[in-house]
Amino acid sequence: MKEEERTNRIGRAILGAIRDEVGVRVREEIARMHGHHDEAVEGKEMLTTQEAAEYLGVSVSYLHKLSANGALRYTKPGGKLKYFFRKDLDERLRANKNK
Repeated sequence: MKEEERTNRIGRAILGAIRDEVGVRVREEIARMHGHHDEAVEGKEMLTTQEAAEYLGVSVSYLHKLSANGALRYTKPGGKLKYFFRKDLDERLRANKNK
């Protein structure tokens, strides 16, 4: 049983590393496809409203509309500015990719 647990642990570690690498490559490809490779937002997990709008290639008002109807998650630390989760923006880009 110990050998099986060790194998499972190793397998999970490998899958985790692959998932991380795939995530990086997917974000790079999305940025390349949309012509958005802004080093200012590279590596940030949360983006300001302006950064998120530029990242998606939409207007700030449209981004507000998406967040108001629940299409995009955001957080408002301190109750002021909205910050958007980069992974949600990436999912939105993937979902809207031409089929």
